[in-house]
Amino acid sequence: MNPMDWSLEETERQIRQYLIDGEYFYPEKVGIPTLRFHDQLPESNSWYEFESVQWSDRHGSSKERIDAFVIKLAGNNKPMTRDDFMDFFRDVDKLNQLSPDDRIEVFSTILLGSSDFTAELLNSILSDYGIGDLIVIDIAKHQK
Repeated sequence: MNPMDWSLEETERQIRQYLIDGEYFYPEKVGIPTLRFHDQLPESNSWYEFESVQWSDRHGSSKERIDAFVIKLAGNNKPMTRDDFMDFFRDVDKLNQLSPDDRIEVFSTILLGSSDFTAELLNSILSDYGIGDLIVIDIAKHQK
């Protein structure tokens, strides 16, 4: 339903402004049933790709207004704030949703630069993970 009487172009503009990279969205966050395929894990999160809007004479099963759908998109695709980010990483259940590759990617990109990597930091990480057979030595300190 289009009570706002938006043109197709305006409807598409309204939708795309809230999509991830102007194309993608999480269906479950806007009330669209998710499809599961035989080659996907049941718990996998899939983005849906938005292609376009078009006029139709057919009556769909949804009575939702297009402006209400746009509001759902806007509410669920807000930029992540620093607090959102920190809350995520302090929540063990959310962290457990990350794959080992996700964790490596975050770890390898989160620090600002080489000055963030110190022997103390790396040894602390090794200790936290119970890795006792490795040690990091700061060569520059030992050569003085």
